[in-house]
Amino acid sequence: MKYIFYTALFIALFSSCRNNESRSIQTAKDYLHISNHLSTVVPFVIKVSEDSTYLKQLLSNQSDTSFSCASFNYISGDTSSMEGPIEFEIDFYQGCVDKDGIAKAGLVYCILQQPVSNIDAVCQVQFDGFKISNDFFWGGFNLTTKDINKWKVITTDYSIQSVKKQTTLLDTLLFCKVSSNPFNSLDDQFIISSKGLLNQSVEGYSTDLVKIVGCNWFSQGIIELDIEDQTKQIINLGAGDCDNEALLEIGAYDFVVQMN
Repeated sequence: MKYIFYTALFIALFSSCRNNESRSIQTAKDYLHISNHLSTVVPFVIKVSEDSTYLKQLLSNQSDTSFSCASFNYISGDTSSMEGPIEFEIDFYQGCVDKDGIAKAGLVYCILQQPVSNIDAVCQVQFDGFKISNDFFWGGFNLTTKDINKWKVITTDYSIQSVKKQTTLLDTLLFCKVSSNPFNSLDDQFIISSKGLLNQSVEGYSTDLVKIVGCNWFSQGIIELDIEDQTKQIINLGAGDCDNEALLEIGAYDFVVQMN
């Protein structure tokens, strides 16, 4: 009888450990997923809002097929002088594959106080039925220029809704553009640091995340996750390769996770 009891206890403890391990890995994947989505949209908004002449051209022509499959639609503001708030929408229609190879759909609303190349310029962004692949975006973010090629981003009720669940992220980030190609924005490269809160329970910290616009994933950097009553997690995003794999360290154990 004792043998049966201890066997059952061992199985229960083993199953509990495996379940906690699976939840921990899923938490890391969720954090990567929603953070990576945000890192796709922010450089796009910066590109559109950085130069008033280019934005005026976009709103006049309603498109730039060399840059994006979206249309750019004027809503309000003085486009003759491009001063004061300019409100416009970026429309990916029912869906199109953009120049970065990512399928996008729906609307992104922007209210731009002045070009985000200017210090202290603000761009307010709101999602309306916008989605990447099968993930719907809700909420938005405020982008403020802090210095030349440096932007502070604060999320506002930001979440993504996938087929099975909703994930939320309260995040403050700093995007620093460290290289750019005036002829091909897909070559633009950003260094990102952030402090976020996933699903109101998981704290995440990152420094020196590398995001190349033409790469669908982070290609370098470290993310640390603090989960209540669990071992700190460290996500290593590699050394510059554009692939969807990251190394997750939980205590003495390492796992390979994929960024979707």
